[in-house]
Amino acid sequence: MDDSKCKAWCRILQIVAMCFFISSIACINSTTSNPEDESIPLYLCFDDSTIEEWYENRDLFNEYDVKASFYITRFTMLSEDQIEKLHALESDGHSIQFHSTFHERAAIYLETHTIDEYIENEVFIGLDAMRAAGFDPVSFAYPGGSHTPSLDAVCLTIFETLRVSDREGPNILYSVGIDNKSIESVVANPPEIMHAHRITDEDSDYAISRDELEYLFQELILAGYRFDVITSRD
Repeated sequence: MDDSKCKAWCRILQIVAMCFFISSIACINSTTSNPEDESIPLYLCFDDSTIEEWYENRDLFNEYDVKASFYITRFTMLSEDQIEKLHALESDGHSIQFHSTFHERAAIYLETHTIDEYIENEVFIGLDAMRAAGFDPVSFAYPGGSHTPSLDAVCLTIFETLRVSDREGPNILYSVGIDNKSIESVVANPPEIMHAHRITDEDSDYAISRDELEYLFQELILAGYRFDVITSRD
């Protein structure tokens, strides 16, 4: 091979080596980077059936692009207007989940009833009514967080997840109540899953005010969090 051909091949090899080096650096950068704009998911839930209060704050949820999960109890007692409002909340991107038929505390109920009776009365009556109205709950929050391992095993054949307040485990979601805490403490140490009840300025152990809710949204979004819904069925 003459000198001109040798120099040409050397130049080609240099270019190939340089390209490989550049691509390797790019690959390392892409796999080790952690963009600061990637937000951390939190899950905000509301329990019971104060639907008018939730609906009245649609603008606040929409303004901050917050998605919440509403766990409904006493669905069979809701008016058509309340059911329409739930559909409107769902259309905004929130999820509608299940919180029992009559809000019985499970552990107390099971002292005088069987698990089958609990499932029939506290689950299927309300769940069937929700499904008939066009909802498809995949998560169940026990009233008062009251439950038993035996009941959990049965409920997990009906729901994909169970929300409780005392432990976590496979398909068991540990949730912290925030409507009896200072909003500053929640912002300082936000639980991954949190639940409240009413949205009102009334003095109540089960209420968070609109101003407190807005403060929660502002501070946690600014800190790099986002609010997602609890749902897993495709």
